[in-house]
Amino acid sequence: MDTPLVRDLSHGSGFGKGYDYPPSLPERVGQRVGAIAKRIAQRGLRAALGTIGRMDAASHPLHPHAALTPATFRPRRILVIRTDLLGDVVMTLPTIAALQQAYPEAEIDLVVLPSVAPLVRGQPGITRVIACDPNGWATEMLTRAGRQRVSATLRELRAAHYDLAISVCGEVASILARLAGAPRRVGFADEAYAHFLTDPVPGRRFALGLHEVAYGLRLAERAGASALPVDD
Repeated sequence: MDTPLVRDLSHGSGFGKGYDYPPSLPERVGQRVGAIAKRIAQRGLRAALGTIGRMDAASHPLHPHAALTPATFRPRRILVIRTDLLGDVVMTLPTIAALQQAYPEAEIDLVVLPSVAPLVRGQPGITRVIACDPNGWATEMLTRAGRQRVSATLRELRAAHYDLAISVCGEVASILARLAGAPRRVGFADEAYAHFLTDPVPGRRFALGLHEVAYGLRLAERAGASALPVDD
């Protein structure tokens, strides 16, 4: 029987069309080439940004300074960056509470995705919620309107003159922390580009085997907050 469905099944794997059978050889080769190209691009980006970080560190040498503690550090404004989904942001609220407890006179702003922003405005301890999606900035920069939006966001962040930035969600957040101009920047060392953090915490989140809340609290401790218990 020769029907459009039979002809479609006989001329290609149906890969990407929702059919339940394996991709053809050309499609598998294309997948493999695409994956290799992506890894090469990621390594190139990491190397390039690492070089920028080293140059930035060399041009702005950080003199020896005291650890971040309420006794030695009195930030006026703190920026917490968590551009993940709503559940991840909710599990960062204890981090904000710990920072507020350590620095009760500081204003604490939170950067989240636009879709999450309306849901966390008004939460205790948060002075201002800033909606932005730095994960899409590479695409935004291809258009004039996109570049204007990115520039406006960066101007807003830099105008706040943050004393401390907490990068909770990986490499992109470490970039945003640096672009915001905060002189002290805390995050996990293996989730940031080289020299983008001034006060890194060793390792990365999911390699530590901790509760998601505990990851954020580990960063808050590095920033000077007291350790808080985490229920399993």
